[in-house]
Amino acid sequence: MDYDGSASRARMLRKVLAATAVVMTPTWAVASVQRPTPSTLLEFTPAPYQIRVLLSEATGTHEVRGYDLRWNLPLKADRSTRWDVRCTPWAVTVREAGTATWRQTRGAVTVSSPAGFVFLDGHPVREELRVGPGPHGCRVSNRLDLEKYLEGLVNAEFSSKWSPEAVASQIVAARSYALYEILAAKRSGRDFDVRSTILDQVYGGARAEDAAAARAVRRTRGWVLVERHHPRQPIKAFYHSSCGGTTELPERVWGGPYAGYGRHRVSCPYCAGAPKAHWQFALSELQLIEAVRRGSISDGREPGWPADWYRRAASYRLERIWTEAWKGSPRVREVHFSWAHPGGLAQGRMDLALPATRLRHWLGQDRLLSTLFQVARGRDGRWGFEGRGNGHGVGLCQYGAKRMGELGMNHRKILAHYYPDATLAKMW
Repeated sequence: MDYDGSASRARMLRKVLAATAVVMTPTWAVASVQRPTPSTLLEFTPAPYQIRVLLSEATGTHEVRGYDLRWNLPLKADRSTRWDVRCTPWAVTVREAGTATWRQTRGAVTVSSPAGFVFLDGHPVREELRVGPGPHGCRVSNRLDLEKYLEGLVNAEFSSKWSPEAVASQIVAARSYALYEILAAKRSGRDFDVRSTILDQVYGGARAEDAAAARAVRRTRGWVLVERHHPRQPIKAFYHSSCGGTTELPERVWGGPYAGYGRHRVSCPYCAGAPKAHWQFALSELQLIEAVRRGSISDGREPGWPADWYRRAASYRLERIWTEAWKGSPRVREVHFSWAHPGGLAQGRMDLALPATRLRHWLGQDRLLSTLFQVARGRDGRWGFEGRGNGHGVGLCQYGAKRMGELGMNHRKILAHYYPDATLAKMW
């Protein structure tokens, strides 16, 4: 809608908004935040932070198109243009689509449009696109306002159609995680803040935005989870799909410590109805050993494993797999494999231990959904895995938060449940 019409149309619009607008204010902020006037709802005030989202490190040629593109290169700016971009480890080359002339630069190139969007391989990207040389092709990132970034995250990480309180809690957690990474990247000199994948937060870009997501982000604007004793320091607010009944401490997944989580795991009876609350799958011995072999080649074999472990595993008989849980937790800490020589125990055996988080990575996080599992040999000779929950189990349980919101709990209570040693602060 065009809001630049006549004065009479503007007055009429203000009357309509004054009669119909419903403004949602965070429950923890009623006393300190003034209710916006209808006119302010039509405006977007940038956050004091911009975020750099790493979109791709893929090989090949990217297509960049948009209206009146503005490059940091001396290129002709047509009202509607399409450009091809490709990279080597040392340079970026661009050309107007359909032409044969490539222009090369050793530094990164940036491109934006007064329309506010640039299209990367057909997908709309807000504000500024940056393309730089990378080890495997182009290193493509998107620089945009932090609050707008959150609008494109809502429907990629969960759903704007969930209860407003659950959505609000997820947005505050995502904003906290993003701000933590922005500040960490500044300290380390990293050339991006977050990845657009499950390695950080899944970002769907402008195509994932909708009006409900925008309202939810605006409702919680500037609210961040911070360390209880350091009110200007955001916590790294991890979250996951479903915890399977209990969360896990971050130091047991990534090492630590991380502020905001307290010293104890959190009980969560709310995610029992999650889509992947219970799961199972089975692998043959050959499939299992091959997955471990590929993982050890990619990441390096575990300390203490013999150099010829795979040769022995391929020729020995896998007799037993058992798990060792963390103290006071049902989640698996280590997985133990025991092979015996086909000629009998007198001929030798091999016992290997592997962290459960690494096994999950090697088997595939879309298959071994969590470290809350058991493993046993089935009657068909295959090894069956059965478990609960989906994700690393740290921080906010998304389906748990969804159910808590449906039960009438507000986002302040949801966040306090999953981040018991954090507090909320209005940062902007």
